Amino acid sequence: MKVFNAKDLKLEKTIDTGNDYVKMYNLTGEILLVKKTGYVLVDKSSFSMKEFSEDIIDSIKSEDSVYLILKDRYKKIK
Repeated sequence: MKVFNAKDLKLEKTIDTGNDYVKMYNLTGEILLVKKTGYVLVDKSSFSMKEFSEDIIDSIKSEDSVYLILKDRYKKIK
């Protein structure tokens, strides 16, 4: 993932996230990266990454959040 400055489009930071992610969502304060075996939340201000293990079947974007569809339940990420 590459982060650019909005004013002059200069590259500010490169974040190595791997290549096994199937979907990416731009949330209010975070970026959500989804793969079949879990998801990662990347903080937009500090670019710190929090990784979570889940068996994810699918993901659906709503107006202000993302729903991760798991085997026996769903998880809402805002």
